[in-house]
Amino acid sequence: VYGRTFCDFGPSFESFDADGETPLVVPLDHVETANDDGDILVHCIEGEKHDVSKGDKIQFQLSTGEAMPHTYTVQQVQTPQRFTIRLDGSDDITDGAAVDTVNSEATSFSRIKVPQRIHFVPIDVAMKQSKEDDSFFSACDLDKSWDPIRKRAILCSFEAVEIFINKHSRIPNRNDANEMEKISQTCMAAKDDLVGDPQWREHVLSFTSACAGKFTPIQALFGAIGAQEALKAASGL
Repeated sequence: VYGRTFCDFGPSFESFDADGETPLVVPLDHVETANDDGDILVHCIEGEKHDVSKGDKIQFQLSTGEAMPHTYTVQQVQTPQRFTIRLDGSDDITDGAAVDTVNSEATSFSRIKVPQRIHFVPIDVAMKQSKEDDSFFSACDLDKSWDPIRKRAILCSFEAVEIFINKHSRIPNRNDANEMEKISQTCMAAKDDLVGDPQWREHVLSFTSACAGKFTPIQALFGAIGAQEALKAASGL
């Protein structure tokens, strides 16, 4: 069985929650000046792990849970317990004063979620890029996802079916040998340097033998994924 999901939310989609995860409140051990460029090294309490990545924004918190006024940008993650940050533009406090204030008042820190503008590419552009980069599309079939011939043959097969549907306004009839042959011919004529490999035709024939079938559990799974992505597009989460 085969299935695919592709999302195109436009060239400037604004996401208010890129990962959908609640930021951790991480106990703080201490901070120290890391270098002369204004970087500050953050140490978590032993045994605790942070959830930040390079470019994330963080804010330190008092023992009451109240957030301190300044924000910082993560510069480099060194270990799960240690990373460097830089004070976001502020004229009312120096880097040295920030270190002293955090060490004397802060007991924890937390990642701040900020809106992100994400660029999505159309399916035709994505298909072209996938021919140059086999990792462009992720596969959930992990046992077979490392086979570039299989992946690109299946993607090409989906593209061939889409061409058929756009032309005839229906899915191909798997009991019609002529229609299945048209799908196969479209795939075999694709501009891909792997088309000549014997495995390419094998994967295409395997796809066409099942492409018009309906397997309810798979339909339900991809319907749920599609609904989830629609909610993301509508809510920005």
